[in-house]
Amino acid sequence: LNSDKTQCRTNAFSALRVLISSSDYSSKLSRLEPPLSQVMDKISGLPDELVVKILSFVPTKVAVSTSVLSKRWEFLWMWVPKLDFLTKNHFGPDLPLRDFINKNLPLLRAPTIESFRLKCFYKTFQPEVINQWVAITLSRCIRELDIGQSLGHTDNLAVLYRTACIPANRW
Repeated sequence: LNSDKTQCRTNAFSALRVLISSSDYSSKLSRLEPPLSQVMDKISGLPDELVVKILSFVPTKVAVSTSVLSKRWEFLWMWVPKLDFLTKNHFGPDLPLRDFINKNLPLLRAPTIESFRLKCFYKTFQPEVINQWVAITLSRCIRELDIGQSLGHTDNLAVLYRTACIPANRW
């Protein structure tokens, strides 16, 4: 368990290091090559808004994995307005992902969800579950909603792009 946590932290720092070095902030943070502990000190000094912006450029799985870095980072990923989920289970239901989305989507703190993307390869999610996720994202003024399924099982799934912001009180 500790080795998984260490690997998760290393992956999260590596992703953040790459993003920061390729961003507009690289001139200020160009000395991030020292040991990981010094990198953590520099990244920890950034305001939450900037950290959330950085996290919005990494895959959702990486953003969520940063929650193990420290108490401060535990819930920062919940402010990320871009969610991108790609199931890798080509042969059966992806129940852990479904459970994760069911549990955390209603708890997101971002007032607006810029994008919610879900790509699955197996007929993993029931239409009722997807409808619930769509309703939650619509209540957060979703800007881009993309739900798709491969292997020809596209019945009961819709792909929507650039949906209008529909206030929750209009339902």
